Amino acid sequence: MDQHMVKVSIAQLRHNPFRELEDFPLDREKIDKLKESITATGFWGTIVARKKGSAYEIAFGHHRKASLEELQTEGIIGKTEKVDIIVRELTNEEMIQLMARENLEEWGTNAAVEAETVATTIRAYGNGFIKLPEIEREDSRHIRYARPPTSGAYSMSSVAVFLAMAKADGQPNHACQVAFQMLDAFEAGIITKKSLRGLKRDVAREIVVKAIAIKKEQERIAKQREQEAKHAQKMAEQETDERKGRALMRAADELERQAEVAKEAAVSTAKDFASDVIKRTKSGELSQRDIREEGDKVKSDLRSKKEQNYKNASQHYAWLKDQVSCMLNPANDERFKELRKLLNDDCGLAQKDIDTLRKSVTDLVVRAERFAKELGAWEPKSADSSDIPRIQKLVGVKKG
Repeated sequence: MDQHMVKVSIAQLRHNPFRELEDFPLDREKIDKLKESITATGFWGTIVARKKGSAYEIAFGHHRKASLEELQTEGIIGKTEKVDIIVRELTNEEMIQLMARENLEEWGTNAAVEAETVATTIRAYGNGFIKLPEIEREDSRHIRYARPPTSGAYSMSSVAVFLAMAKADGQPNHACQVAFQMLDAFEAGIITKKSLRGLKRDVAREIVVKAIAIKKEQERIAKQREQEAKHAQKMAEQETDERKGRALMRAADELERQAEVAKEAAVSTAKDFASDVIKRTKSGELSQRDIREEGDKVKSDLRSKKEQNYKNASQHYAWLKDQVSCMLNPANDERFKELRKLLNDDCGLAQKDIDTLRKSVTDLVVRAERFAKELGAWEPKSADSSDIPRIQKLVGVKKG
């Protein structure tokens, strides 16, 4: 790699053109520590830059540059003071990659810095300043488009590979996934970049994930109410009783109103949750586990009792299905064969042990047969009928 050391004046140093100082300002505490270090031992930090006219654009080292400028303003460093920097012929891609590498090494647990790194890459790609790796075997749901969209499509994986934030299989690592989730939350107006400063990655991720889940739950409810409204309108069109027909149309109007309310509340509910937990987390009141529980409670409160019952039933169903499948798995027959062999070889088990085992197996069969009969008598409701109770309640008619 062609590089050489150059002694330049501090005034010749320029920021990396891809570093967004307005959105992600420098850390005051780090600047102060660097100033103390430079004052005590001199400037020995490495700055890598590329020549741009008579100036030098630094790839990274913005805190060091700011420290030198402040010390110069304070008179601790002379106006004509020069520092050694490493100069390379760097492309736009390399300028971003070097900046990202330093950011992730020094601030790897800071959620805002990770989001800044990904946002910078996407913005540069959208403006046509850089190229990203081609999208390979990506599901269409994971493809995104930069703004402006003139540079084509990109994916989370293509950004991850570019920034060396990908796992061995090319998929984005945890840090990259967190950064994308945060950018989505920023764009939706749920969370601000400033509010996440000072939060560790995992804590910030918990807040963002739960806030987005709350937004999606409200959107799901809105969609469900819209479907119920359409169902009520269809029932009204088919109703021969004029009075009931008008009542069904009023129910449709009310369901449409509820859908609009849920839509409008999607962002505000998530935003209120995020704002509250961020404030309480920074004050030391909430842990990461507390945040998770708070988010789950807000999301659960949005659901109707019937919807919560459905979720609980689904969980029980999945558990029981897995248990039964495990017991009936042919691979487990070997255990029965082995036990039979041990019993025939006089393994030493007492008669009472055999009786207990036999009773347990018999009881299991009896309980299973009883439950099977109950399932045989149970008739699931059709998918459409799930809308009827709410519509009937709004109309004011009883079931049947």
